[in-house]
Amino acid sequence: MRRSARLQQQWALYDERQFDRACEETLAILDTLQAADLQDGQRLLGKCAYLQRRDQDALQRLRKACQGSDDSSDWLGVALAAVRAGEAELGAQAFEQVRLCQRAAKYAQWPGIHLQVYWYALVLCDAQQWSPLQPLLEELKGVYKRLYCTDAAYVYRLGMPLLASALELAVRYFKAHGGRAAGAAWLKDLASGVDAEGGQAAERAIGELGEAAGSRG
Repeated sequence: MRRSARLQQQWALYDERQFDRACEETLAILDTLQAADLQDGQRLLGKCAYLQRRDQDALQRLRKACQGSDDSSDWLGVALAAVRAGEAELGAQAFEQVRLCQRAAKYAQWPGIHLQVYWYALVLCDAQQWSPLQPLLEELKGVYKRLYCTDAAYVYRLGMPLLASALELAVRYFKAHGGRAAGAAWLKDLASGVDAEGGQAAERAIGELGEAAGSRG
């Protein structure tokens, strides 16, 4: 997304992870900003708050930033902040807007819907929101099987999460909620539709599930 020229210095502080200073300097001029500049100011404040785990503040700011926005990244910010703030239904609604923005765009918006699905699923997992997480894992599995090739450089160019990251998320889900048998079946199905390297990674993930089951026994 395009950054406001009025906030160049504040965004530089954000990029340097100086979030307190970025917020302080943005708030100092927020009342002087209008239209797109004001929207970008709210976006910056929301992103800082999110990274500082100030979830309610992040949600409030990011909702203001996405008003009238057709940028999927704005809506993703709302979805992630809503889940972390305990407002899962709002998060789901915001993520539907992510999908709508991606479908309406002439060209796929960065970073791409599949990375956005992964990031949303990751936050759902952290929040132990299992029901909406499972179909997202199925969606990612289907994409990997359609691609077949799981080479890291290849999937990165396509705007996909690395297979290793998706497998780690799946293992977390099945350990915590889905169960070992269901997890092993899910991973075997994935392995059957990808290349040898991806299949080996899935088999290792099955081993991790087995170790978890053994440690509980």
